Amino acid sequence: MALPSNVNYGTVVGQFLLAYADGSDVGPNPDGVPAKGSIYFRPSPIKLLDASASPNPVTILPAVVECVLDSEGYLLGSDATRGVRLVATDDADLNPTGWTWLVEFRLTAQDDTPVTVPSFSISLPSSTTVDLTTVSPVPSANGTYYLVGPTGPAGPANTLSVGTVTTGAAGSSAAVTITGTSPTQTVNFTIPRGDTGATGATGAKGDKGDTGDTGPAGAAATIAVGTVTTGNAGSSVVVTNSGTSSAAVFNFTIPKGDTGATGAQGETGPIGPTGATGINWQGTWSNTTDYVNNDAVYYNNSSWFASGNPPVGEVPSLSSSYWFPLALQGATGATGATGATGPQGDAATIAVGTVTTGAPGSSATVTNVGTSGAAVFNFSIPKGDTGDVGSITANAPVTYNSSTSTIGFNWAGTSLDDLGNVSAASPNNGDMIKYNSATSNWEKSNIIDGGNA
Repeated sequence: MALPSNVNYGTVVGQFLLAYADGSDVGPNPDGVPAKGSIYFRPSPIKLLDASASPNPVTILPAVVECVLDSEGYLLGSDATRGVRLVATDDADLNPTGWTWLVEFRLTAQDDTPVTVPSFSISLPSSTTVDLTTVSPVPSANGTYYLVGPTGPAGPANTLSVGTVTTGAAGSSAAVTITGTSPTQTVNFTIPRGDTGATGATGAKGDKGDTGDTGPAGAAATIAVGTVTTGNAGSSVVVTNSGTSSAAVFNFTIPKGDTGATGAQGETGPIGPTGATGINWQGTWSNTTDYVNNDAVYYNNSSWFASGNPPVGEVPSLSSSYWFPLALQGATGATGATGATGPQGDAATIAVGTVTTGAPGSSATVTNVGTSGAAVFNFSIPKGDTGDVGSITANAPVTYNSSTSTIGFNWAGTSLDDLGNVSAASPNNGDMIKYNSATSNWEKSNIIDGGNA
């Protein structure tokens, strides 16, 4: 959240370069190299009282503001823009006013060698821009630096004591004078006498009486203390009467004590310890890689880092001796709601493609060369096994070999006369004959095994 809207601000800017011997660039002049590091702004008051803040008074506790330098040596604010906005030191709505910011430096060269820059204090008026280069103290001719130290502690409060109290003439004005010097002063009062009382009523005329006694004195004037306000250091004491001449009410404005002497500059603090070593990302874990301390890998949907040098092949897990989790896989999320039913698809079609006869003993196969919605099935159906020839007997000159299942014909010593029942159409030499069971005759034939000879 922001500070109250009545708080005023100023801007601080600056650039810091290191002057090195001339390098390989064009020209003989020394090279300017940007400094690195941080600049700290430390407020001199512990608290700032904003009594006029809306909707209620606020106590502001100003903190130390750290700023870094960019790659060109410019001072950056927290939003990475050049220049930093700070609370103005002369804001009349804040108490105290007229305080300072102490500027402290923690700078290094490009090789991280510390660069010593003495601290100094600055004022930051409202709505102004202060360049640290223009307000930084410079050394005199003999090399002595003049530094503005932090604001000293508040001086002692001014002590007032009552001196003389004098009665003035009736009708005159009350007066107050202050003698002495701060922080011990004396207040002298002159208070006018009260008005004369009213004349009494005229008595009845009688004999001349004796002179009457003197009437009583009028009422004495009163004094009361009204407000007591602390003024700015170095201003004059002011006493005003907000009452009347006979009933005075004195309001006091007493200046703050002079600023104390500048305190001695504190010693430069030690350089902070070196930060922790970061991890070295090695990608997906491999069981053949020799990992070392601070290596980090991805394995089993989680990331792991090595503490020490794990042996080659040690699997990252919660029970590992050298692997520890960086980020484990989260639990499986709840199943999402079922989506809406899609529109009904077209009806699938089936068609027969090719039908192939496979080798005897092979397996039947069916393959879809179409799609799931328009299937085309190709079939491969194996040929059946060779059938059994059954029981065969043969009469000469026909022969049958049962071991090889072959039928033959033995012509040795056989003539047509031996066959008998040869039809009138006797075969000629070289003709083939067949037996006709319908006529029980052997006849001439040009047919072999049901085909043409």
